[in-house]
Amino acid sequence: MKATIVLLFAVTLLGCGSTTFREFPAETAAGGKATAKSHTAPPGTELNAETTPDKTPIAQRKIIQTADLSLVVNDFTTWEQRLAEQVAKFSGYIAESKVDRTQGSQRTGRWVVRVPVEKFDEFVEATASAGIPESRQTHAQDVTEVFVDLQTRLVNKREIERRIVQLLENHSGDIKDVLSVEAELGRVREEIERTEARLNYLTHQTELTTVTITAREQQAYVPPQAPRFVSRIGQVWSDSLRTMMQFGRGFVLFAVAVGPWLFLLAILVSPLVAYLRRRMKRTIFLPQ
Repeated sequence: MKATIVLLFAVTLLGCGSTTFREFPAETAAGGKATAKSHTAPPGTELNAETTPDKTPIAQRKIIQTADLSLVVNDFTTWEQRLAEQVAKFSGYIAESKVDRTQGSQRTGRWVVRVPVEKFDEFVEATASAGIPESRQTHAQDVTEVFVDLQTRLVNKREIERRIVQLLENHSGDIKDVLSVEAELGRVREEIERTEARLNYLTHQTELTTVTITAREQQAYVPPQAPRFVSRIGQVWSDSLRTMMQFGRGFVLFAVAVGPWLFLLAILVSPLVAYLRRRMKRTIFLPQ
């Protein structure tokens, strides 16, 4: 029993002692002189002395970049071939594609392309120039704080794992105590695997950008121009006529809908009106 208490106390100290390791990545991210190589940090996390105003190293910035393009193309088949060539040229790949050919000659398609982050801007420009852009939107999400926090947790958990393994190697007590420590070791290793998976996902998302492209086929397409004053007058006049016609249609439909109800109301009210008229006549010709 005493040995069990000692083992549990040691594991508790492992969790408390892990807080001392949280200072290391924080100081490093702030431009400290400590080296990440003293711990088993994931590859690609070496820090740079050059930092941004918030003290985060520029070389360690983790940005998830995405873009959405909507294009009009003259020849859909040629466009598909050119897109495949552009993706290969910029060392990317097509993660998802969907082509709709149910609209006859006017085909539409949607592609999700992954390209390296250093070729993101160039690929977007080259793709936009291959057609007539209808809309274009880019987005950047800074996940540096999340990435550094996961690195810190990973370093701490690996240190706890090392201490638990060392404790098991040097312990020769009751089997129940050993099983309790091994269960704690399994839990720590499971957390390490989850943290590594999350880090790998963020690394993949930041190293490869996502470009969503939507294209539709329309020959001799002319982009809409800014309206001039004369054209605006004509537009306002046509809008007014259209509104008047809609009002007229609505009034006719209202009259048609209310007509049967008015007829029924007249049938129900006519006896009352006749009775009131007879009553009024009697009152007028009644002798004084």
